[in-house]
Amino acid sequence: MRRALRHAVDLDRRTLKNIPLRQKRILLVDDEPDVRRAIALLLSLDDHQVTEAADGVEALNLFAPERFDLVITDLAMPAVRGDELACRIRQLAPRQPIVMITAYEPRRGPSNPVDAILQKPPSLAELRREITSVLSHACESD
Repeated sequence: MRRALRHAVDLDRRTLKNIPLRQKRILLVDDEPDVRRAIALLLSLDDHQVTEAADGVEALNLFAPERFDLVITDLAMPAVRGDELACRIRQLAPRQPIVMITAYEPRRGPSNPVDAILQKPPSLAELRREITSVLSHACESD
């Protein structure tokens, strides 16, 4: 009986990982209005609540721990770059899931503490996959 129950729970966990997470609160940060709107549109197809910020300064003014399920940021922006934004957010909320979308090839690490990096322009499938992956890992670590 216990073995069957464990198998069912493991099966449910594997199944849940393949289901897109719906209706998340996402802070989207990009200094290019057309790119930001396009990504916001993709995110809205999955009913996510998207709050847009035109740069890192605006994002920091909007950000509060537990206000957003996910932060998606560009790397190259004026004033506060995406990697600097990620560092500042990690100081405020160490477990905040963060995805970077960029045309460059940055590396993750102490100076760029993001959970995933996507190349611009991301497809809807790539966005869904990374959002599901990053948020699933965040849930597992809670």
